Amino acid sequence: MPETEAHRRVASRIDAKIKQLEARGLLEVEILRAMAEHTLDYVEQPIARDDVAGLAALREFMDGIPLMADESLVTLEDAYELARARAVDVFCIKLYKTGGLRRAKKIAAIAEVSGTLLNVGGLAAFSQLEAAAAAHFYASTPPEHMMPAGEFLFGVGAIGPDPLVPETDFVVSDGHVAPPGRPGLGITIDEDALARHTLRKEQIKG
Repeated sequence: MPETEAHRRVASRIDAKIKQLEARGLLEVEILRAMAEHTLDYVEQPIARDDVAGLAALREFMDGIPLMADESLVTLEDAYELARARAVDVFCIKLYKTGGLRRAKKIAAIAEVSGTLLNVGGLAAFSQLEAAAAAHFYASTPPEHMMPAGEFLFGVGAIGPDPLVPETDFVVSDGHVAPPGRPGLGITIDEDALARHTLRKEQIKG
């Protein structure tokens, strides 16, 4: 096929972007091409957390593979900057990192208006509280805004029981789990176990 002016313009643009990526010290172009040959659900935080411009540049090479921000997303300001730069396709929300459910819901609002999907990270391997909070977040967010998986499903109860919740009915069955229906997060802490595992106790009087 003979080279046209359009071919030359596209090639020049690709070459310029490749040089931009290499100058930033991002992934090698060969790796990006190899990734495109496989079916990947997403690529998570491949570069430094504070390089939002680098994420945005890298996203152009992903060929439809979703790019997810994890360490780059901690605060509401982070979410705004990532959305403004159109740097990623997915926000990875870790409730202990973003400051709990209320702040995570604010980040979810930024994601919704920017067309960014959400994923709740954190395996919750030994924490029924973390897993229950993640389940409540998923259940209260429209499914079209979520990645179709919850990391806590792979972790909760996988290694052993939560030392603070040795007995629970909040378990994964056939890949599914329902958020606990009791008050709060719906998890009942064993007070004796909590006392045994407490390293330091402070009482704040109002």
